[in-house]
Amino acid sequence: MYDLISQIIDHAWTTQDSLQQYIVYTCCALIIVLTAVFIDMVVRIFFRFTGIK
Repeated sequence: MYDLISQIIDHAWTTQDSLQQYIVYTCCALIIVLTAVFIDMVVRIFFRFTGIK
């Protein structure tokens, strides 16, 4: 994930650079969002098969 974000913004590793923190924060935010989307999809599929509203 770090490599993907790094390539997107053309990041070069340097010491004492705050850009590296932004990359880590972006990865964490993406993980949280994708986890929420996955859980929402599972819940919707579960409710669709059980008929609960």
